[in-house]
Amino acid sequence: MTLEQLQSDGYGQLPENATKMQQLQHELGQEFMKVLDNSQIGKILENYGFTADNIIKFQAVLDLHKIQQTNDAFSDQEMRSALENIPGAGLTLLSCCWVTSPIVRCVPC
Repeated sequence: MTLEQLQSDGYGQLPENATKMQQLQHELGQEFMKVLDNSQIGKILENYGFTADNIIKFQAVLDLHKIQQTNDAFSDQEMRSALENIPGAGLTLLSCCWVTSPIVRCVPC
């Protein structure tokens, strides 16, 4: 299951065979969306005249470079191994764009 599939499902149910990385993405995604959905971001943007969709993008990025430099970043060896094998400096765990219709909320970009 890809991050895009998780996001399009609205962070619904994970399959039983989900990896720890997928579980992490799923749980963070659910919490992130709850926080944003219960925020006043829509009102703030409206107060400043922003009415267009997708003008703000929220992301949570895991700093892989920092993980590789820090021996005590993880107590879970499975997660450490999975993250050490991912190329690049960062892993986007979730991202969403703010929209005002049909409802005001953050949705997958």
